[in-house]
Amino acid sequence: MVTEQWGKILMHLLLILQLKCPWLILMWHKQVKKFYNHCFQTSPFPDAERHASQRAAETQGQTEARLILNAKCQAAETQGQSQARRLLDAEYHTAQRAAETQGAAETQGQNEARLIVNAKRQAAETEGQSQARRLLDAEYHTAQRVAETQGQNEARLIVNAKRQAAETEGQSQARRLLVAEYHTAQRAAETQGQNEAHRILDVERHAALRDAETLEQSQEQRRLDAKRHASHRAAETL
Repeated sequence: MVTEQWGKILMHLLLILQLKCPWLILMWHKQVKKFYNHCFQTSPFPDAERHASQRAAETQGQTEARLILNAKCQAAETQGQSQARRLLDAEYHTAQRAAETQGAAETQGQNEARLIVNAKRQAAETEGQSQARRLLDAEYHTAQRVAETQGQNEARLIVNAKRQAAETEGQSQARRLLVAEYHTAQRAAETQGQNEAHRILDVERHAALRDAETLEQSQEQRRLDAKRHASHRAAETL
């Protein structure tokens, strides 16, 4: 009598745990049921087992199984047919075996939902990556065109400065060289890209700076020479 009461208490605890975490208890339920049947030669709480089988079928996401089980439950409750109960027990064990083969924490409905979600996630990630790639390509080409335009503008400014310096000295040969260098730098900037253009432009910039410094020094030297000759002539006249 005491053992039977403890068995009922154990079954109640198992049912409560099954409500909270059904697939954790599902692996133990079969062994406990065998133990209870072996001790008392009867099936503990057939109605509770029937509801448990119904909940197990619902967790698998099987709408058709839920409709069938509901119809069979109504038939069993109204007609009291033990054959319906045996069918429900068989379906419960079938669902239990299916759940055991799929894993203690996964159901068929969850697997299908996970596959669908993974497929949607992969599609979204692929679409997002393609959009990001297109944006990056557009930004790269825009930056490249801006850099090429900037490099050409810098080359044009440097060559214009050299042309003005050459025109003030009256050196037509320097003008032809500067035009040739301008076209060479422009073609190099267009064909070789940003890095080569920057290197060529840096060389041209330093050369222009050196030419400008040399020109300023020569002009300053001529002014100093003119002042010196003027002072000498003034001294001689005095």
